[in-house]
Amino acid sequence: MALEGNLTRAIALAQTGDTRTAASLLAAWVRAQPASELGWYWLGQCLDDPQQRRHCFEQVLRINPQHEAALRTLIKLESELHPLPHLYPDDTPLPPPVAPAPDAPPLAAEQLPGRPLVARLLGPGLAVVLILAVLVFAWLALLN
Repeated sequence: MALEGNLTRAIALAQTGDTRTAASLLAAWVRAQPASELGWYWLGQCLDDPQQRRHCFEQVLRINPQHEAALRTLIKLESELHPLPHLYPDDTPLPPPVAPAPDAPPLAAEQLPGRPLVARLLGPGLAVVLILAVLVFAWLALLN
């Protein structure tokens, strides 16, 4: 019963902003209860180091692969730890527009130069989220 009280106290401390004390209690909790989904999740919420946080959320997903909040947080962490390069930097100068020849027929949409098809259809933000989701699910499949 005293152990469960420590978990409840640690979560309450984390919710009030005392993450350092909460992290200490939660670290002791997951050492004693390594299969505690709740303990690992809240420990991940209290830590500052992205690598340590990632480890905690991976443990949550090992225990419960359906934990949506842990999965969302892990995807966000992965995007922060391994950002994708900018394919089209904002500071890239655009070429000057070229006027079509007076007798040239108009170009069809697929003939126009531009971003790759996936980026045009999904948008860059959704494409990044989709790629990260595929990577996480592939990683989870390897664990099983």
